[in-house]
Amino acid sequence: MSKKLKILILIAGIFFVVDIVALLLIYYSARREPSVEIIPRITSNERINKIIFNHTGPLREAFGPSVLNENSLINLVHIVKKWPDCEISCEFGPAYQTANLDKFYPEEKVSMGQIRSCNIEIAEIIDEAVRSPEKDCRVPLNSSDMFVWQPLSGDYYLITLVIKEQEVTQEWVDRTQERKCFKPLKNLIGETIAIEFITGIIDLNENEFFY
Repeated sequence: MSKKLKILILIAGIFFVVDIVALLLIYYSARREPSVEIIPRITSNERINKIIFNHTGPLREAFGPSVLNENSLINLVHIVKKWPDCEISCEFGPAYQTANLDKFYPEEKVSMGQIRSCNIEIAEIIDEAVRSPEKDCRVPLNSSDMFVWQPLSGDYYLITLVIKEQEVTQEWVDRTQERKCFKPLKNLIGETIAIEFITGIIDLNENEFFY
């Protein structure tokens, strides 16, 4: 066998091994990584309103007949966990552009319930935050410790609603600095943001609303 032929066989062998390794890496990577699917929302506005108003009657005074009205909705995120996969869908309301809740924690992908995009990473951040027994300012539930006794199902919404937007003043900073998640306000004086808002979880399987 000539030297040239041996070299060609060696090169072909190397390419064959590289191809096999690449295929194996793709296969095992696909098995490890959870998939994400953007799904259309199938829950009606009527059901969402009913679940929220059944548990927080006073909110009807703030939002009128619908929490999904043209002024209040910042974002609505539907997460369905089917381990190892996850499905997510997102709606961005008119208040998304003006609430500016992302300015509280500009380095985070989720800040005070306002999301920056709609993908698997966002779903995982939200799920981690709402299942934590400690208050997490990415999703600042006032009753976050309730998951110690009330496990969250695998089919739920994160909803963030604005009640009032206003310019941040020193007086407001002084009034809120004892609240863990509001400490960044001292850097936002002069900015117009949502000063009254609600971030909550709608558990579809349990028909519960936590905020």
